[in-house]
Amino acid sequence: MTNFETAAKARLAHFRQSSPTISIEGKAPSDTKGSTYAHLLALGHEEENLYPPLRGPGGAVEFFRQRGIPWWKAPQTGDEGSREFPTRNLASSQICCVNFLLPLATTNEAIRSVLTALHPDVEAVPEITYPRNGQELASQVEFEWVGLRDTLEGTSARNRGALATSADALILADLPAGGRRAYLLEWKYVESYPSDQYLGDGAPGATRIGRYSPGFSRPSAIFSQEIPLQAWLYKPFDQILRLLLLGQKMIDEGELGVTEFVTVVVCPEENIGYRSRITSPVMRSRFPTASTLEEVVHSSLRNPGLFRIASQEDLLSAIAQRHSSDAQDWLSYHEARYAWVPRRPGA
Repeated sequence: MTNFETAAKARLAHFRQSSPTISIEGKAPSDTKGSTYAHLLALGHEEENLYPPLRGPGGAVEFFRQRGIPWWKAPQTGDEGSREFPTRNLASSQICCVNFLLPLATTNEAIRSVLTALHPDVEAVPEITYPRNGQELASQVEFEWVGLRDTLEGTSARNRGALATSADALILADLPAGGRRAYLLEWKYVESYPSDQYLGDGAPGATRIGRYSPGFSRPSAIFSQEIPLQAWLYKPFDQILRLLLLGQKMIDEGELGVTEFVTVVVCPEENIGYRSRITSPVMRSRFPTASTLEEVVHSSLRNPGLFRIASQEDLLSAIAQRHSSDAQDWLSYHEARYAWVPRRPGA
């Protein structure tokens, strides 16, 4: 466990006990894991992991259910019950992403402010609309996006968020010249990954290599061919590789009118275990002076602008600067839970 993860979970343990958004029962798990790890909610109170306006009818659980999206759960945290309900783990990145973006999805200008913090040329944020089970779904933010018709792996897009490459969130932006950019967002909170853990060995590795080689090495590939595919088969490089391929697939298929894309990892600035650890030995050898994951990925792409790392603090500050009166409860919740506070302009 990194120093950041330890500190973050201690902060969440304090939040669990002190926040009025958690019930007395939710603060007092009786099972062994819940009693041992203070950043876990009591079983049966998992919905309290969500920002309060996202709870209950019409909230995040219903949003996910309509789209067939399973919630992330893990045996190591003692999660039980249906995957139609969230994890009890307050440190979940999926929960962090949903709590951040879904409350903003009803306000066009708030979502636009998130994107203009990344690129100033965003003109408008259209709704993402598509049919599912006889319904026409529409939202400015989608979660666990795998593709409109099929996944990167060739399975049905009904397998959303399970056994397929998925972006934690998808937002579209209309551009002044008439194009449309897809933002494929991957949300990280306490994650970090060990070095030199190769994912290309054995039958699973052969499947990965066979599956992603065509897109990686095609003549118009977005990847520098000086770096072999195998160099990407280390977490989190493999996930970044797949999200880049998913973005390229959206353009190839004209999905949702997309003409360009960018993959954005949203990760706290303090999480240097994710941001600064170069887990691929080939990448370390090829780029010996690089000190961050972002530098290495930029050096491995033909167009570095297809990838960036941003922080929750940057995006939160953009909301605070433009929507502080409307978003005060939302801002206060994130400060209490994650200690994220808006930066002053120019700071």
